[in-house]
Amino acid sequence: MNTKIGCIIREIRISKKIKSNVLYKEVLSRPSIIKFEEGESDTTVERFLILLDRLNITLEEFVAIYKNGENQDLSLTSSYIQAFYKKDLAKLNDIYYSTQQLYKSTKNQKYLHYGAIISLLIDSIQNNFSHKNEKDILQDYLMRCETWGYYELTLFINTLNFYSNELIDTVYRNAKKNLLKYNQLPRYRNEFSILLFNILEKKLYSGYYRNLEKYLDELTDFKNQNKDVMYYQSMVTYFENLINIIKNNNIEDNVKSIENIISIFKFLKMDYKAEQCQTLLTSTLKRKKDPKVISLNLNNS
Repeated sequence: MNTKIGCIIREIRISKKIKSNVLYKEVLSRPSIIKFEEGESDTTVERFLILLDRLNITLEEFVAIYKNGENQDLSLTSSYIQAFYKKDLAKLNDIYYSTQQLYKSTKNQKYLHYGAIISLLIDSIQNNFSHKNEKDILQDYLMRCETWGYYELTLFINTLNFYSNELIDTVYRNAKKNLLKYNQLPRYRNEFSILLFNILEKKLYSGYYRNLEKYLDELTDFKNQNKDVMYYQSMVTYFENLINIIKNNNIEDNVKSIENIISIFKFLKMDYKAEQCQTLLTSTLKRKKDPKVISLNLNNS
């Protein structure tokens, strides 16, 4: 471990008014504490995790402090998203080149993934889907991954539109099974909720209604654990209304309920979310009138 870590642990300990004999009890001896906090020695991963637990901070929070608040991944993601919405191909190609250089120098797979995402975004702008290998890189990683965390969840969320609905179902089952196995689902509740929102949107936009109600049931379980989160409650109700419309259950009442939710988002200055909800409602109503739409199969597994 980097010897700088001990210095940061000391700063956090002092800021939280925690005495050294409390933090390091049965972890480090007095002489070892002094060397560790002065950056002259390191410690084991097991002991380091004990210290983080006693400091009441997560590993992700410590990494943010360690990097002095810098978040290269967030900056990189923000850059290529902005370039994509501006359809700035030159900028996207520059960022792609940067990811390749970072991958060569660090061998960190995430830069390979970022490069694959950027290639697929370039394809979508040019309407020329030639980067099949890049999509395979992302799919293979998510399909084979047996230890899911924040990175895997956000990667899945950010690349949903590149996958078939069948693949999404398979990867989702793998992700949930893994998170439950290691009791990580409560920790990533927000990310998992966003994933469910995006999966429902993808299926509704594509007219692929299989498993819709199962995903809604997943959301409802989280709804019962997030009773005080207005946005979450509103979105769950929104999807309930949309699925009721698909099932021909009180269409007029459900449309009015959705319009009320959209008006609340507008009142709260959440214009982009209001527009998204309105577009999906319009798309769903239009699809119901299309005689070419296949018969619904909401309950298929």
